[in-house]
Amino acid sequence: MNKFLSCAELYNQVQQLSSRTKEILWVSSSKLGANAHKIFSQEILKTPPSNIRFVFPLNDRKVEQGEINPYEIQFLREHFKDSVKTYDGVHSNIFVFDDAALITSAELTESSFGNSQEVGVL
Repeated sequence: MNKFLSCAELYNQVQQLSSRTKEILWVSSSKLGANAHKIFSQEILKTPPSNIRFVFPLNDRKVEQGEINPYEIQFLREHFKDSVKTYDGVHSNIFVFDDAALITSAELTESSFGNSQEVGVL
């Protein structure tokens, strides 16, 4: 089933899906803000899914422009080790939770999931 989501619906859906994911959590985002890990249910920190992958672009320009927070990458690496990768070519915003995928305009930032006009397809 496909669903179009916007604004608060995106945040609520990510919270709900991440709270119950057991096997797969894959995230690709073109931006990574401070405290971005709080967009997900904190259950993933306590009991991480068995197959986790985070991919973000990381270069000096992205950091200088505030599009990538290196401390957030460090936080994710401390919790998920080698599951956090960087690749400069990342431009997509895709979240995969076990049997569901969310393709969205929302980057992994608090503002995208808080007060921006973002949309996504689940």
